[in-house]
Amino acid sequence: MESPDVLMEEGIFHVAFPFGRNWYYYDLREEFRFNLLKYIGRPKPPVHDVPFVNLGIHTSYELLNACCSPEDLCRKAKWLGHTAVGICDRNTMAATLNLQKECANTGLKHIFGYSLTMMHEEERVGLKIYALDNEGLHNLLRIQRAVMVDSEDNTLRYEQLLMYAAGCVVVFAIRSVYWMAGHPKQVKRIRKGAEAVYYQVDANEYKADRIDREQLEALKYYFGNCYDADTDSFTVEPVLIPDCYYMDKDDAGYRIVVNKIATGAAHEQSDDQYSRQRMNCMTRSVLCSPGQWDFDSLFRRMCVPRWRLPDVRTPHSRPGECSCRNTVCDRKSGNGMVTAVRCSSDCLTTGWTGKCRNRSGNAIGNGWTRKSISLNRPTMWTISWCSGIWCGRRTGEASQLV
Repeated sequence: MESPDVLMEEGIFHVAFPFGRNWYYYDLREEFRFNLLKYIGRPKPPVHDVPFVNLGIHTSYELLNACCSPEDLCRKAKWLGHTAVGICDRNTMAATLNLQKECANTGLKHIFGYSLTMMHEEERVGLKIYALDNEGLHNLLRIQRAVMVDSEDNTLRYEQLLMYAAGCVVVFAIRSVYWMAGHPKQVKRIRKGAEAVYYQVDANEYKADRIDREQLEALKYYFGNCYDADTDSFTVEPVLIPDCYYMDKDDAGYRIVVNKIATGAAHEQSDDQYSRQRMNCMTRSVLCSPGQWDFDSLFRRMCVPRWRLPDVRTPHSRPGECSCRNTVCDRKSGNGMVTAVRCSSDCLTTGWTGKCRNRSGNAIGNGWTRKSISLNRPTMWTISWCSGIWCGRRTGEASQLV
C-alpha cells in the first residue's frame, strides 16, 4: 500500500481492509481504529413508506442472549432513516444510560422498554412494558426491582403490574394471547391503570418447527378471535414489534453461541431476528386467514403513530423565568397526555435554565439544562423532572408507541 501521505495528497483519506469475517476501514487523518464497513451509503427504499421504529431490540446487556451494542444500534438506525431506537431487554435496564448517550450523539430519540414474565394464578404471561413519561420511567425502575430483587423466580405479580402501570404502555407477547383473551376483566384493569395496552405482532420464522408452529397458532388465534369485523376493532389493538437480538442476518450464529454458553442449548433460534428497515414479517400471520385481511391497510394500522402530545395547557407556575410564555400540560390518564413544557422557538433557541414545579407549585427535580435548539414552530418537549433525563421531542412519527 502506498504511504498514507501520498494517498492523502491524492485526495484518498479512507482505507478498507478485510479482517476475519468482516471488512473494516479507517481514516488516514486520524489515529488507527477498526471501523466496521457497514451502514454506509443509502439503504434500499422500503416497500411501504410508513414511519417505523423497532421497539423490540434486545441489547448485549441482556447477557448471553443478545448481541447488539447501543453504539451499533444507533449507527444502523440512523442509516436506516429511523428517528428513534427502542430497547426491551429481558429483566435488565443496564443498557439505558449508554443508549441515551449514543442516541444523543447520533441525534436519535431513545425509548426504554422492559421484557418480563407476569404471574397470574400460576400462569406465566409474557409482557413488554415501555415508559411513556417520567412517571413511567420511575415505575419501570420499580418493576425492575420487583422482578430482580423482590421476586424469587424473577417474575412480576399481576397485582404489582397494576401498581406500577401508570405512565407505561403494556404490550402482550405473542403467546400470551390465550391469557389475554381468557381474562377480559384483568385486561380491562390493566388498561385502566396503564396509558395503553397492545398485542405484539411478530411473525419471524423460527428454525424449530414446534416453536414456529406455536407462534403462528397464537397469531392465528388472535386474528381469528380478537377482531370484530362489524366495528373494525380488536379487543386489544395490534402493534408491530419484531424482536431483534443481533445486528444483521449473518450475525445469527452469535446468539446460538452465547445461548449454548448460558444453558448448554440454543432454543428459539431464528435467522430473522435482526434490525431491519421496514418489517414485513407479519406476512405469515396474515396468511393464517387468507382473504380476510388487506395486508397494506393492516400493516399501516400496526405502524400508525398512536401517541401525540395534546395541545391542552394550563399557565406555568413560575412566569417570568423564560422569555416566552411557558405552559404546563397536566397529565390525564388514558388520553395520552403527559407532563410537558411547551415553549416557543425563541425560548428554545436562547435556552432556559430553571426548576420546574409540580401541580402544588413546589420545585421538583433538576429542572432544565441550557439547550441551544433552533425550531421554526412551537414544539412539545418532555422532561424527566427528577432524574434530569432529557427524553426529547415526542411526535407521532417517532414510533408506534411514541
